[in-house]
Amino acid sequence: MLVSPYHLTTREPPAMAALLLGEVVVTLLPAPGGASDRRGAAEAIATVPRYLRLMESWRWTVPLWDAGVIGAMVDDEDVIDDIRAAWASIGRRPDLAPLRPLMHASLFEDDQLFLQRVAGDVLKGGPDPGVCVPIQGGLDRFAARHGLMAVRAQATSLAQRIEWKMGRVVFRVGLPILAQGDAERIIEARDLLDAELSALGQSFQEAACRIDDPEPLDADLVERICGEARRYAAAFESNRRMIVEPRDGDVRTLACMATLTGMRLPVDAALRSSAAAASRIGLAGMAESAPSTLPVLRDQTASGHVLAMFVKPIGRPLAG
Repeated sequence: MLVSPYHLTTREPPAMAALLLGEVVVTLLPAPGGASDRRGAAEAIATVPRYLRLMESWRWTVPLWDAGVIGAMVDDEDVIDDIRAAWASIGRRPDLAPLRPLMHASLFEDDQLFLQRVAGDVLKGGPDPGVCVPIQGGLDRFAARHGLMAVRAQATSLAQRIEWKMGRVVFRVGLPILAQGDAERIIEARDLLDAELSALGQSFQEAACRIDDPEPLDADLVERICGEARRYAAAFESNRRMIVEPRDGDVRTLACMATLTGMRLPVDAALRSSAAAASRIGLAGMAESAPSTLPVLRDQTASGHVLAMFVKPIGRPLAG
């Protein structure tokens, strides 16, 4: 699964669901020169104060990185090149012109400036569309290229609601997830539910790899996803006390029910929906007079699709 660094920072339901359900959770780990590895991240800490604060906010995830639950690369590739491609396509495509006034033409020109902007925006929850929009567009491209499921929050903003209408529902399941818990408890829960998570993950993976097929996913695969979700939910309930039992010194562990909706989205849905939202709030006129200064790159994936999983918590989180 692929999760946004914004959700990982705030421990929002998409991140908590992915960390429990995903075999491996991939995210953007910004680092100098686009080298998304832990050594590069360590080098940046000494020179970019905002980056240090971002890494401190991620300190709780260290055991998950050490256990291989979270990673930044797939097949020796990270997401940064896809973010560059998403950013560049905004300067090239006429339908994305409403976004141009919001973009930073120098976003990738200086490593330290890039890290400052990304770290600052992630810490603030994404108020700068010049940063968060190309990041989301790049994450979706990366997910589509590597057959990953892109995990999202429920649609609330104007852009998210527009994006939702671009998709086609593939499956919808209700199951328990952790709403709150530290890294060690997530790892323990994954161990307890290993067999059920493995079967469910294989079904998710097959759906993600086949999402770009011209025909809808066959009913057998959808039913298998629903069946594996039911078996996982039953196993979670059988082990609920062990998963959420209070322990001295731990962050309180809470569980909740959530609706997971898998949708087939155009791979550029985040860009197109953000452009439509910008147009609706009056930025289209600005875009018409704003010259494109972004480089032209060939857009090889704009016609593809990605499997996005929207996570919507139901009810109040509960302890054991």
